[in-house]
Amino acid sequence: MRRIAPLLLGIGALAACAPAPAPVLVPVDVAEAECTRSVITANQTTVGASVGFSSSNRNRNQRNNRTGVSVSASFPVGSRSIVEQYNACVQRRSGQAPVTPLAQRPEFRG
Repeated sequence: MRRIAPLLLGIGALAACAPAPAPVLVPVDVAEAECTRSVITANQTTVGASVGFSSSNRNRNQRNNRTGVSVSASFPVGSRSIVEQYNACVQRRSGQAPVTPLAQRPEFRG
């Protein structure tokens, strides 16, 4: 048993040095569609607002009123253009450059 433990540790160390599995690539047209959707949603500006009122009577002489206002906004972050993000995404997911430019994608044109 004492001789097997170092052997198992050595096998485990060798297995840890094995190369990482290659990423699973998808066809270019699938990558283009997925990347168009992800780039569009990642670069949208969203703004929201809500107003709330509440009132309660704890007893006859004391009234409790509350008012609340909440405003939130999210803006695109990053210095790369949408086209650069799209091209990099398609390259990463398919292993190839995009065939259809972002401006010609029907999802992008609206």
